[in-house]
Amino acid sequence: MRLFGNSTLLSFGESTRINVTSFMTRILAYISPIAHCEVGVGTGLFLKNLDPPKKPHRLTLIDLCADSLSSCDRRVVDAIKSDGNGHNIFIQKVLADITTIHSKEEHRGKYKSVAANFLLHCVHAENLLEKRNVVEGCASLLAKDDDGACFFGSTILGKDLLDDRKRAGKAAIKTMEEYNEWGVFGNKGDSFEDLEVVLNDVFHDVDVHRSGYCGVWRARRPRSNQ
Repeated sequence: MRLFGNSTLLSFGESTRINVTSFMTRILAYISPIAHCEVGVGTGLFLKNLDPPKKPHRLTLIDLCADSLSSCDRRVVDAIKSDGNGHNIFIQKVLADITTIHSKEEHRGKYKSVAANFLLHCVHAENLLEKRNVVEGCASLLAKDDDGACFFGSTILGKDLLDDRKRAGKAAIKTMEEYNEWGVFGNKGDSFEDLEVVLNDVFHDVDVHRSGYCGVWRARRPRSNQ
């Protein structure tokens, strides 16, 4: 379950010390206008905010939850179903586990951009090193004949926030602990250092930085055919 709408994102922006406006602008800039895949779609918040010139001609939504796929599709359909010239955009919904997506020939190596925004912190594992299979699954979707094809995303670094309790503040700590206790998040062991390691293990070209207690990245050129 991923609870992200405008108000929720703004709340997390305050809790995790990110500038939501600049964060959204940067994330949306990476989306390919040709073929884009969104992994762990949530509510469709990011796709809903696309400007007409950046709307992809082909959009694939991948999620483990059928309800999330339907909710996202309903939310974005009016916003991105046609571009500025009225050209219809093909939208495909795929119910699948990203860690096994590499076995599906119809999706492997097909996309110019792949996004996993606010997904990794919802995956349950001891730390980000143990979530490498998610990153590898996303890498397998990128077009292999295009060095410019990129995987981008963001995640809340639970360990970094919890280790900085005094500066993070009571509200952020309470939110993080409650979401982990409820099973919405699984990121108490997630750190920026491990995020760097995983991305650099899977990709040749990585740009990763902190935004408050979030990790934000753009990665290109997978090291192997996943």
